[in-house]
Amino acid sequence: MNISVKKLAIVVSLVFVIGLVSCQHDDGPKPVLPDPASAQALRDGVSPNLPKTYQLIKHGDAILSYFEDGKLKKVSMGANIRGSYLTNVTYAYSTNSIVATLSRNGKEVAITTFLLDPNTGHCLESSRIDYMPLGTNAVQEVETILSYIYNPKGQLTTMTDKKAPNSKTLFGYNTAGDLNKISYYGYSGITPGPSLLTELYLSYEQIGGDPMLDDFSPVNCEQAGFPDPYLKIFGKPSKHLVKMITEKAIPRGKYYNYELNSDGYVTAKQIYNISGAALVETKRYDYLVTEIGLHP
Repeated sequence: MNISVKKLAIVVSLVFVIGLVSCQHDDGPKPVLPDPASAQALRDGVSPNLPKTYQLIKHGDAILSYFEDGKLKKVSMGANIRGSYLTNVTYAYSTNSIVATLSRNGKEVAITTFLLDPNTGHCLESSRIDYMPLGTNAVQEVETILSYIYNPKGQLTTMTDKKAPNSKTLFGYNTAGDLNKISYYGYSGITPGPSLLTELYLSYEQIGGDPMLDDFSPVNCEQAGFPDPYLKIFGKPSKHLVKMITEKAIPRGKYYNYELNSDGYVTAKQIYNISGAALVETKRYDYLVTEIGLHP
C-alpha cells in the first residue's frame, strides 16, 4: 500500500452528525489520560520491526482514556477548563452489557445501555434515556430503543427503532466485505408501511487504480447513525477506508483525503465539499503506541 500518496476521490454524502455538544463546565474528576509527552516518547522508542498495539487517544476534539485491560473508559470533549472538560462520556462494563453515561457540568443528561450477544460481542439492543429539563426542577425521560440484526458473516444488516418500527436503517455490503450502501426508512404519511427516505452509496476505490487503503480506524462509520462512535460492537466493520459517499439522486456531498503513518493508521482526515472542493474540516488522530507485551 502506497501510504505516501495523498489523493482526492469525489464523494457525496448526507452528513449525519454524531457528536456530543456541550456548553457548561464539568466539575467532575479529571479523566485519567495518557501523558502526551509519554505517548510521544513511546512512539519514538518503538521499533518498526516489532508488533505494536495502537490506542486512539485523540480524535479531533475528543480525548479518549482507557482502563488497564484496554477497554474504553472515558471520552471527553469541549474546552479543557482548569483540568476539566465540558462534556464527558464514561463507560461501565458488566457481563454482556455496557453502560455509557453522558454528563455535562457533573449532571447526567443521558444514559445508554448496550446489550451484547454473549458469543459474538455484537450489540443486540441499545436503550438510551435522555433527561430533558422541564423548568427548574422537572425532568422528562425520553427513551429510544434500537434493535440490531446481523447476517451469518457478522455484518450488521438492520437497525430498527423499536418504538417506531417504520424508522429503520438497512446496510448493504460488497464482495470485499465493505459497507457500500445505507438505506434510511421512515414513515412518510403516504404509505402505511416504512418508506425509503434516502440512500447513501459508499465507494473505496482510489484514483488511478491504486490499491484501496486498509481501515485500522477505531472509529465507527459516522453515516451509519450508531449511538456511540467509539464502541466497536456493531458487527464486522469494513476492511477499507471510504473515499467516496454519494447520496441517491442528490448532487451534493463530501469527499475525503487521508494522511497515514508508516503502519497505515490514519493521522489526519481532510473532509471536502464536492461542490467547489472546499475544505470543510481537518480531523487529527493521535495514538498511544506500544510494543506487544509492554504496558504504557
